[in-house]
Amino acid sequence: MSLFKPTSEERATLKKAVGKFAHDPIKSHLLSHLDLEDTEYSIGSEEWNKLKFCIEQYHLHMQVELRRDPAKKAIKTQLGQVDALARKFHPNFS
Repeated sequence: MSLFKPTSEERATLKKAVGKFAHDPIKSHLLSHLDLEDTEYSIGSEEWNKLKFCIEQYHLHMQVELRRDPAKKAIKTQLGQVDALARKFHPNFS
């Protein structure tokens, strides 16, 4: 089974997504795991699926934010990061 070990930048993005779209007690569990430097996630595990859901929802949220204000460069940059991370969770993500 393949493992996913997020970089510090990916962990920061995942923390934002989990903070926005997960609910306790799962939210606190995922955030505590994301605080650890060497955490690995098995593809297809329960944690993986919860992170996948959060990052997909965060991607949709960022798309809406970009539509609201297409001139904001920070949103475009963040959407690019979220999109790259979403594709790690779901290669055919669009």
